[in-house]
Amino acid sequence: MRFWAAALLVAVFLVAPSSSCASVGSLFPNLFSSFARRLGKAASDDSRNEIPYINVPGQRFTATHGINAKGGEHKLFLFVVQEENVNYVAISANVAMAGTEGGPEKYEMYLRYMAPPTQDKWDFKAEVTASESYVAPNLFSRDIRINRPEPGSYYLLIVAKEDFQELLVTAIVDTPPESDEDKDGPSFTIQRMGEPSMKRRMGSWYK
Repeated sequence: MRFWAAALLVAVFLVAPSSSCASVGSLFPNLFSSFARRLGKAASDDSRNEIPYINVPGQRFTATHGINAKGGEHKLFLFVVQEENVNYVAISANVAMAGTEGGPEKYEMYLRYMAPPTQDKWDFKAEVTASESYVAPNLFSRDIRINRPEPGSYYLLIVAKEDFQELLVTAIVDTPPESDEDKDGPSFTIQRMGEPSMKRRMGSWYK
């Protein structure tokens, strides 16, 4: 049976050498549709290379739970600032599990404007801060804060120095009040990261 099927396929090409793949496909629809599905699946797999957002653009506060990594693994995220009049942006991360004290020794965080950072090339590097918490007497976080940030895409790189689980990353985009009625009230103040000792590289200032 296989011999006759192969012979039939060869005969098709010999009898109609000018036939296109489409015409051959019309003779063997199941074969070519299966091949097309495999190609489509391969193309859709490219979506795995998309960089996930660490914030929801247009929202003031975003919490991303359950980030896991093995030692040596790199995870890349996008932090998008849409508005021009932002007071500050802040990113804070800790291992949000009772008794862990935040696990800042397990990872590093780097941020770079308009391009992915590396451990050697970055604009901002997270510093360790401490705050009171219900999960531990002292909860240590790695934090980055930028005052008056430029609008655009900031790339956040998390580098796992050790295995970790349940890393919680919070992202804040603090904007001025939207109306005159809000001016007497406080600005957006989810500020559990204290005053980070933050430094900027390849720039003109340090704090």
